[in-house]
Amino acid sequence: MFKQIEHEKRLTQNLRALLPSPLAENCQAGGIKNDTLIIFTTSAVWASKLRYLIPTLLADFSEHPKFQQVTEINIKINQSTKQPETKGANKNRLTLSMESAELIRQTAESIHDPELRESLLKLSQKGMKKPS
Repeated sequence: MFKQIEHEKRLTQNLRALLPSPLAENCQAGGIKNDTLIIFTTSAVWASKLRYLIPTLLADFSEHPKFQQVTEINIKINQSTKQPETKGANKNRLTLSMESAELIRQTAESIHDPELRESLLKLSQKGMKKPS
């Protein structure tokens, strides 16, 4: 088990050396199985950026001794390594003014589709509450 952990740590170090800085810090190698490298990321955003780099990575792997056998990359989001939200993360949260909420409510009243009407009414209620 310890050998497996050490192997994955070395794979992660080698992988991170091939990735751009912000992406490298949010990726971890999960091992190689059947010529497929499993890479864990901390969020869907990093997974998307990583998918974009797959062709480049596979080309780089052909010259790297640790990854020469890799022909595919499987990207997974690892919730357990997800980075916690920083304090004050809600500071940039969008708010709805009372005027906008009233306009949305009025619009909802003229909508015939019951689901859309209900959704708009719920949205308008968010602006009707006094800020805390």
